[in-house]
Amino acid sequence: MRKPFPIEIIYASPEKHYVLNLMVAVGTTIREVLALSVATKAFPALDVVNVPVGVFGQIVRDDYVVCEGDRVEVYRPLQCDPKQARRLRAKQRTR
Repeated sequence: MRKPFPIEIIYASPEKHYVLNLMVAVGTTIREVLALSVATKAFPALDVVNVPVGVFGQIVRDDYVVCEGDRVEVYRPLQCDPKQARRLRAKQRTR
């Protein structure tokens, strides 16, 4: 039996960002990792079932099995559409 290994969970709210280091067992899925993060009270308001997640900037499926050293990223909805924000900035510069 292999021993647990470290992973990192990153979550950014509009106010600040959070980093949580966890030791997980071999075969742990990404959704189980999120459930562990809620259980440790790190991110109590996190919707572990529906929130989009990724590893190193790539969105992954719910059954993704984490690997040693993975950086699990919890994504939140965009505040503003990037294209619309770019248009607004361009419009302000022309004034």
